[in-house]
Amino acid sequence: MHLSSFLVRTLRVLLVLLVAIFVFVEVEALSGQLLRQDGIARVVEGAEVSAIAVLVLVSVCVQVVIVCAWRLLGLIQSGEIFSHSAMGWVNAIVAATAVAWCSITVVFVLACVGIGDPVWALVTGLSAMLAAVCTLLMVVMRALLVGATDLRTDMEAVI
Repeated sequence: MHLSSFLVRTLRVLLVLLVAIFVFVEVEALSGQLLRQDGIARVVEGAEVSAIAVLVLVSVCVQVVIVCAWRLLGLIQSGEIFSHSAMGWVNAIVAATAVAWCSITVVFVLACVGIGDPVWALVTGLSAMLAAVCTLLMVVMRALLVGATDLRTDMEAVI
């Protein structure tokens, strides 16, 4: 078995597991079980609905990234990763990570202003920084893909 084929299959198995985990998180969040312990809300009263909405939004963004990664893996297998068809999937990843970043940043600002719990502010602040790094990394990767696609197009024109 070729190494890239093995890696693609392994990554696809991991992506399926991630989707299952995030669907579970969404179901638990929507049923209210994730934010409750023995019927008592762990978050500040009135913020529970907002926390669930942001959690589900970020979870959906991660699922969008997973679906796009799945499609990009298919392009890798077919040898078309350095084509213009990959750009739409990469753009969707950048958009999804940007939406997640913005929503987590809003939660961070609200946590700093309204809740007063330094642990919650620290967790959301670190999450916002991680989302920012992921988004900016994907922007850099997109630029690399654009450059590689242009080089491949030029090379095919020469050949």
